[in-house]
Amino acid sequence: MARIIYGALAESIRGSIGGTTFQRNAYGYTIKKKPNMINPNSEWQQAQKIIFSKAVGAWNALTTAQRLDWDSWASTYPQYAKHNASSQLSGFAVFVRQHCLRFLSNLAVDTNPTYHTFAAASCGFSFYVSAVAMEYDFTDTNGNEDFWVNVSFSRPFSGSQNFIGTKPRYFFTEPSISGAGRVITSTWLAKFGTLPQVGQQIAWRAIYFGNDNGQVLGEQTGIQAIVALV
Repeated sequence: MARIIYGALAESIRGSIGGTTFQRNAYGYTIKKKPNMINPNSEWQQAQKIIFSKAVGAWNALTTAQRLDWDSWASTYPQYAKHNASSQLSGFAVFVRQHCLRFLSNLAVDTNPTYHTFAAASCGFSFYVSAVAMEYDFTDTNGNEDFWVNVSFSRPFSGSQNFIGTKPRYFFTEPSISGAGRVITSTWLAKFGTLPQVGQQIAWRAIYFGNDNGQVLGEQTGIQAIVALV
């Protein structure tokens, strides 16, 4: 931020021109780089707010016994805040985190979590495309339906555009079972308009969460090149 002293020809300038903002504050007249504002009311952010509110509403609709059950589960199987490894989540926080994923996936409320947990799983994706179709293979070390996996993919990008890979869009949720040749042509076209090309890359994000318990495993991400569909 730089300070400005105006003369006889200009008393003040306010507003933004290009990437520069002129303003007046406690330091006088200043000039600074215009911040890159993010729309707080984008379609995706609005959807996230609705899902969060729905999850909180589902918690409020539980009976006292059901809430105590979730509190007990959270105490028995501690989970921790994403950005603070020493902050243990309460039963409410575990329930809301779990149900934000469940509601995004159109799954019903889990009123009474089962008392077990599973070891962390790992997964990977391979993408294949032709002129008219797109498929992916999913490999998973968990290999059972005790977990669902919430899957997001990004637009295709080249090696010089990796920043695009940080913005995957939610595609679907499915049981955590490895499989090959899963067709996503129509879903991809609905999200992005056109199919990617061989040689481009796709970023993916996968989040595992328990089918019958409150467990949410850590987010997994990766970048995979697209090859020709044979």
